[in-house]
Amino acid sequence: MRDAAETLPPPAIGGPIRELEAPIPVTAWLSFPRQGPTRLEAEATAWTPRAGHVRYHDQHGREGNAWVWANAIERGPARVPF
Repeated sequence: MRDAAETLPPPAIGGPIRELEAPIPVTAWLSFPRQGPTRLEAEATAWTPRAGHVRYHDQHGREGNAWVWANAIERGPARVPF
């Protein structure tokens, strides 16, 4: 069985859901059952005032998607501190 990222339940997502015309590159914190919280580069595809829908590729290159809290998403690729 594939380890997909945990996703928010519909009541937590809220609304209205707004689909993006084109995906936006983001960095998002996703939680996986076996590995816990993980920061990944992803694409935002929709949003609500409280949550964002992201499409990501896991460590094995498999595509997945999940709704996460809005503050778990940062626009752009991961920034590496110097």
